Amino acid sequence: MTSNLSLEEIKNEQVDLENIPVEEVFQALKCSKEGLSSAEGQKRLEIFGPNKLEEKKDNKLLKFLGFMWNPLSWVMESAAIMAIVLANGGGKPPDWPDFVGITVLLVINSTISFIEENNAGNAAASLMANLAPKTKILRDGKWQEEDASILVPGDLISIKLGDIVPADARLLEGDPLKIDQAALTGESLPVTKFPGAEVFSGSTVKQGEIEAVVIATGVHTFFGKAAHLVDSTNQVGHFQKVLTAIGNFCICSIAVGMVIEIVVMYPIQRRKYRDGIDNLLVLLIEVSQLPCQQLAQQGAITKRMTAIEEMAGMDVLCSDKTGTLTLNKLTVDRNLIEVFPKDADKDTVMLLSARASRVENQDAIDACIVNMLGDPKEAREGIQEVHFLPFNPVEKRTAITYIDDKGNWHRASKGLKGEIRKKALEIIDNYANRGLRSLGLARQTVPEKTKESEGSPWEFVGLLPLFDPPRHDSAETIRKALDLGVNVKMITGDQLAIGKETARRLGMGTNMYPSSALLGEHKDAAIASIPVDELIEKADGFAGVFPEHKYEIVKKLQERNHICGMTGDGVNDAPALKKADIGIAVDDATDAARSASDIVLTEPGLSVIVSAVLTSRAIFQRMKNYTIYAVSITIRVVMGFMLIALIWKFDFSPFMVLIIAILNDGTIMTISKDRVKPSPLPDSWKLKEIFATGVVLGTYQAIMTVVFFYLAADTDFFSEKFHVRSIRGSPTELTAALYLQVSIISQALIFVTRSRSWSFVERPGLMLVGAFFAAQLVATVLAVYADWEFARIKGIGWGWAAVIWIYTIITYFPQDVLKFIIRFALSGRAWDTMIQNKTAFTTKKDYGRGEREAQWALAQRTLHGLQTPENTGLFNDKNYRELSEIAEQAKRRAEVARPDIAYVVQQENIPVEEVFQALKCSKEGLSSAEGQKRLEIFGPNKLEEKKDNKLLKFLGFMWNPLSWVMESAAIMAIVLANGGGKPPDWPDFVGITVLLVINSTISFIEENNAGNAAASLMANLAPKTKILRDGKWQEEDASILVPGDLISIKLGDIVPADARLLEGDPLKIDQAALTGESLPVTKFPGAEVFSGSTVKQGEIEAVVIATGVHTFFGKAAHLVDSTNQVGHFQKVLTAIGNFCICSIAVGMVIEIVVMYPIQRRKYRDGIDNLLVLLIGGIPIAMPTVLSVTMAIGSHRLAQQGAITKRMTAIEEMAGMDVLCSDKTGTLTLNKLTVDRNLIEVFPKDADKDTVMLLSARASRVENQDAIDACIVNMLGDPKEAREGIQEVHFLPFNPVEKRTAITYIDDKGNWHRASKGLKGEIRKKALEIIDNYANRGLRSLGLARQTVPEKTKESEGSPWEFVGLLPLFDPPRHDSAETIRKALDLGVNVKMITGDQLAIGKETARRLGMGTNMYPSSALLGEHKDAAIASIPVDELIEKADGFAGVFPEHKYEIVKKLQERNHICGMTGDGVNDAPALKKADIGIAVDDATDAARSASDIVLTEPGLSVIVSAVLTSRAIFQRMKNYTIYAVSITIRVVMGFMLIALIWKFDFSPFMVLIIAILNDGTIMTISKDRVKPSPLPDSWKLKEIFATGVVLGTYQAIMTVVFFYLAADTDFFSEKFHVRSIRGSPTELTAALYLQVSIISQALIFVTRSRSWSFVERPGLMLVGAFFAAQLVATVLAVYADWEFARIKGIGWGWAAVIWIYTIITYFPQDVLKFIIRFALSGRAWDTMIQNKTAFTTKKDYGRGEREAQWALAQRTLHGLQTPENTGLFNDKNYRELSEIAEQAKRRAEVARFELFTMFERVLRQRHRAKEKDASQLQT
Repeated sequence: MTSNLSLEEIKNEQVDLENIPVEEVFQALKCSKEGLSSAEGQKRLEIFGPNKLEEKKDNKLLKFLGFMWNPLSWVMESAAIMAIVLANGGGKPPDWPDFVGITVLLVINSTISFIEENNAGNAAASLMANLAPKTKILRDGKWQEEDASILVPGDLISIKLGDIVPADARLLEGDPLKIDQAALTGESLPVTKFPGAEVFSGSTVKQGEIEAVVIATGVHTFFGKAAHLVDSTNQVGHFQKVLTAIGNFCICSIAVGMVIEIVVMYPIQRRKYRDGIDNLLVLLIEVSQLPCQQLAQQGAITKRMTAIEEMAGMDVLCSDKTGTLTLNKLTVDRNLIEVFPKDADKDTVMLLSARASRVENQDAIDACIVNMLGDPKEAREGIQEVHFLPFNPVEKRTAITYIDDKGNWHRASKGLKGEIRKKALEIIDNYANRGLRSLGLARQTVPEKTKESEGSPWEFVGLLPLFDPPRHDSAETIRKALDLGVNVKMITGDQLAIGKETARRLGMGTNMYPSSALLGEHKDAAIASIPVDELIEKADGFAGVFPEHKYEIVKKLQERNHICGMTGDGVNDAPALKKADIGIAVDDATDAARSASDIVLTEPGLSVIVSAVLTSRAIFQRMKNYTIYAVSITIRVVMGFMLIALIWKFDFSPFMVLIIAILNDGTIMTISKDRVKPSPLPDSWKLKEIFATGVVLGTYQAIMTVVFFYLAADTDFFSEKFHVRSIRGSPTELTAALYLQVSIISQALIFVTRSRSWSFVERPGLMLVGAFFAAQLVATVLAVYADWEFARIKGIGWGWAAVIWIYTIITYFPQDVLKFIIRFALSGRAWDTMIQNKTAFTTKKDYGRGEREAQWALAQRTLHGLQTPENTGLFNDKNYRELSEIAEQAKRRAEVARPDIAYVVQQENIPVEEVFQALKCSKEGLSSAEGQKRLEIFGPNKLEEKKDNKLLKFLGFMWNPLSWVMESAAIMAIVLANGGGKPPDWPDFVGITVLLVINSTISFIEENNAGNAAASLMANLAPKTKILRDGKWQEEDASILVPGDLISIKLGDIVPADARLLEGDPLKIDQAALTGESLPVTKFPGAEVFSGSTVKQGEIEAVVIATGVHTFFGKAAHLVDSTNQVGHFQKVLTAIGNFCICSIAVGMVIEIVVMYPIQRRKYRDGIDNLLVLLIGGIPIAMPTVLSVTMAIGSHRLAQQGAITKRMTAIEEMAGMDVLCSDKTGTLTLNKLTVDRNLIEVFPKDADKDTVMLLSARASRVENQDAIDACIVNMLGDPKEAREGIQEVHFLPFNPVEKRTAITYIDDKGNWHRASKGLKGEIRKKALEIIDNYANRGLRSLGLARQTVPEKTKESEGSPWEFVGLLPLFDPPRHDSAETIRKALDLGVNVKMITGDQLAIGKETARRLGMGTNMYPSSALLGEHKDAAIASIPVDELIEKADGFAGVFPEHKYEIVKKLQERNHICGMTGDGVNDAPALKKADIGIAVDDATDAARSASDIVLTEPGLSVIVSAVLTSRAIFQRMKNYTIYAVSITIRVVMGFMLIALIWKFDFSPFMVLIIAILNDGTIMTISKDRVKPSPLPDSWKLKEIFATGVVLGTYQAIMTVVFFYLAADTDFFSEKFHVRSIRGSPTELTAALYLQVSIISQALIFVTRSRSWSFVERPGLMLVGAFFAAQLVATVLAVYADWEFARIKGIGWGWAAVIWIYTIITYFPQDVLKFIIRFALSGRAWDTMIQNKTAFTTKKDYGRGEREAQWALAQRTLHGLQTPENTGLFNDKNYRELSEIAEQAKRRAEVARFELFTMFERVLRQRHRAKEKDASQLQT
């Protein structure tokens, strides 16, 4: 009982106070209608808390300090610590000026950020204003006015017109109340609340007065819960991603620069300790906080600053209707008023309706009618009111009795009485269809002149249409939004008709759907075949939605890659506002909506949104301009100051860099007011463009700074040209000059990055220009006059200042040209067109995969008649130009498909006689001449293999960016190298060409061996067929068949073409491959049979209706042939290729700038050094090595019984975490079997053997169907079926009696009859057992027997005796259960996807131990959805289920697609045509051994052994292959970094020219050795593995940098010292460049190849044993390298042998420097694991490593709370599986594993239960079953 609950339990909501009777509410709350006492109220106040929302208090100091706790601040704090701790040395005091300056800079930035965030306020605080401050309360038996905050559950309150309900309450006795809760429901009209109903806090009383009992207060109210949820969720936007990317880029760039400086300054240049620290501080100080400001303009208050940049990219705006697009105020549409009497007009109707309305204390309808008059006083003007009948829920009308100015009595009634309504039904229905409410008006005279009299008969005067009018600016706002590329969708809780009418008035389009049909229990049949997310994307709006629907709609749009905005005004909009990327609360929104939103409008209507979008795009443009600037500055500082410090050993002042940073930050703040042109379409962060532009411009500025310093420090160029004094020998004056040049060119860069055209043409904002010149005036004055000893600066005078300004201006303008070049290069149309279909380097999104999948899906749907091409959504890529191209392609494909579809449909469905007419043929067949003629029209009945030009295919392997770099090197060797008095470099040219040809040849051979995927399909077309030509039946090749031919098909034939059956007995066709069902299908005359299906019983003639590629089977083959799936492998090739190319390009630019203008090296020497970087840096063998690795892996898989058709599927299989398996023929044998254990036997004189023998006798022994075969084969010897008996007559199966029977004579001469099948009277006796079989997915086969005393086959015989029941099932393959168990152990979750019945699927799952959490696919994706799972999102349900039954091809495709959308790598096994779409869609399609060729063609891997056991081996093998490929990619990145950095530093510091030919030798030996990695010994991952590019690049860069440093150190020791001579007693080679070349060659060769042992191992490299081939190849290659270094004396390669002594020294040095690489590898892995880093900052800064910055997790929490709030589902059912890291993936697999264990237990329990039931049935019914 509720009365037994304590108040604490009431507080915890353990009783439903909303729904129990009011009397029980008083019992539960322990109160009465006399109210509470003050003491009791105070007591309850302590339990329930005050009736208000407490604002969350933050510690201001901690919040301020939090802004100093992020990676960028840590860098600055490290610089501050260095300035006073590490800098305290070298005889100098701590660097206090730098420390103070850095600290000031940090405090300034943190203070600005703190102030801005503090001003944003707390989103939940505004909700407090909506709780009524005062209320009328009954305390101590008296009504009194008190603060609403003292209310507690149990209090009695009084509410009346105009009051805001102060708490959730239940109404007591009284008249009905009208409550405006549009903000809760979205409906326009107030809601009538009757006594006993619940009212919610925050709603407004519109009519009436009543008492109520409070049931919930404060945060426990519906309104308070929403406020709490809003308060506890903090949305994080896309802006943080850019902060993270740029922050990480800056930190990494500085770290690389510092490492290089440390290595070069101390061990090589031996600089002073303090000088080195100063140079490091120069690099550190430049990184400062990225400044952001909150921008609130034009009536839009921004609560979350990052919403500004999200609004700039918004391309969908989901708008609520009521109160957002409309006024939430009823209005009469005068134009549509209907008038019936001839003596009346619209004004008469309006006046009479106003008279029948209240003029005071009006409800919404009264107010809207009276206000339609010119003057509201007209409603009572000239009349005397006698009586007014107010509205009541029974009569549903108002009426007035009045006297006119002539003394006549009248009565007017507003409302529809029943007899009046009938007269206007058509008009009312018309109003309803247009979304208008109807209000009828009637009048009568009152001759009796008394208010009680009935009066004369009522006269129907007119009908008034009521609607909620749109806001005046809504239509214009929507039009402007569409012009700006923002698609507007209406999402409303109102009725569909009202929504469509509002859409018409706004010009929005009326392609709207009811949300209940879209996401609820029922789905409109017209849209059932269209995926939900696609339908949501295309619709103009949705009506009748609830909060959870709005949330899901916004979520689906976001999943389709839309940036989604949501406008709203009510509590019902809050979840969607919170979920949306940009939540926008309109002017008069409730505080619940405002709290959940990101932007709050302060002006009425939506017009401000257009301004806000344009303003946001302008703001976004400013932010993007700054990010490019920030990247450029980082590159300029790191590269410029590093080169100056290393080349000239010049120590720039850290304090002056600090001054530059402070001036820069001050100036750049003004960019927030800069003048920019907003984008006409949604804009987004293009990090590729940002980084490319930033790196190029930063590199250019660094080069210009280096050139300036060179001219000022090493030459008299400025003195000679501008007649200023030389400052060559004055470091302090050089500091001043360098300071001014860097300051000007740094800040001037913002004018380049802010403009789209020439920077001097686009006028900047005055504040930016003013700040720039003010800052540069300060900088110039400092450079001219400063004389600060602590900063090592001395003024240079105005002459030098003018020279620097002139130099900076001259070098400024080329930056515009560079900007245009970068933009042109990034547009890449020619690049795309040339290579996107030929190589891995396409720029298409996901490498064009989405487009190809869309083409496949379109054709499959068209093929199955699921939907028309016009309804097919191909909007996968959100690039606006490509969207229109995809739409146009879809249109063209639809036009091509239509005639073919019409033809097939026509021939399938028209009568057979009309088929002959349509095909112009007869039952006599075609003549040979006619057949030949048709063959020319329709083509041969076979699939032609596509022929490729072998030469073009071979040359194609030389046409990709990596090859282009090598080809450029070859051209350089004979063209550009032809100078300096030397001939072309023919050795290098030949070597490069040979290397290219070798790699291309290997790749060509490997791909050519893969074969053509469609070729195997040809084997499944019957090679021979029986055909009627020239009036004769003859055996001919099936390829000559044409539509109109007559063919004969019989038992065992493969149907050679699509055909319609003619007269004859029914045929049994095995088309399990098409439908997924176990049993053959019976085809009657007139039915269609498909090519590729098999005849199982019967013989019949047929007329061909489609051949070759026009058949169902042929179309599938054609689609498979025309679709070329590209895997994840290409992404890695692209990323690494681009990385290597960019790294080499940067190194070459630096070499060109330093070698020629600064060092003035010889032309040919410079070319040689550039060739060294080109040849050594590019991993030309990478595609070949990886392809060979996969090819060898493919051969290994083939040996295990898995043929790999697409090699890249190997690396995808390594990451596979879900395996979707078809049942029939895949997990099972596709062969019916009797379960002997479950056979039921009824007679006492019979047993199971008797039942089996009798059923075998009642079966055919020849020409068997599937059931006959399975029963006869259960005998020990099939001959037993006829042994000892003489068959008299056999009755074959027919569809009417549905049984077979045999009449036979036994060895004693007695006649018997046995019948196999269920006759009606027999079936009734075994219903319980049959139902039990059915529930277990078993088919029932009854057996009966009788004696035949008459001894004639025609006699009826004695009564039938029911002998037994046989359970039939399709048995699992022997190895399926073990395969599934092993797959689960490997972290692969197995799901059964079958076209068979749900019960059969569950039974198979039980037998396989898979778990039985299965659903029918029709309930999941079709027309009806199970109510038990209706509230769970489809994708989450698919992820958690163990399988699906009753699926069609499109369902399988969608299930796989949904799993991929949940970030799973999905495998699919199957054997039939029905599996083809899903096999093609899956990341790894696996066709089993006996699969049809349609399935084989669509798949990536074909099994050649029966069953699935080979899959486990294939997964492990794939993971081993993948591990080898990943090892090589890390190696390739490391080698590129080592070559570029190592040889560049040696060339620039020592001016040493290494031989390009020797680099070529290294490359050839490396490639030869590294090929053996494909056979290396590796340990496969125990869980799904994937490409971790972050790990690959980080490891590669660090190891490559280390190797480069070791090479530089080695060269320094060999070229500048006698270290090796002293320690190892070898002769010195300091003065011999040719011997240094030999030594350097050997050191680089050994350490390069040895690196593979580091990258291939997870632990210590000398512990994990490598493969023998790899070790052998390494030592063979290094033996060659050592012999070359010892003996080579090649003048053309500038190398001379160094002898065995030096070779031994180099080996020792290399071995010593080898081991630290393992330590570095462990450090990198620890750093990348980042647990401490994550825990420390992921919830505080923008630099969290959580996926999408933790957004999914927060949204899941919000959604969970919302669903709980609305009672939609329990928390246990809420799916939070958003982040698919491997730990979580393994958890999903582990759950599946546990379900499987439960299923196994259930299986054995069920066996026991069935056995007990069977024995009870025998004992109970034995006598009744004897007949």
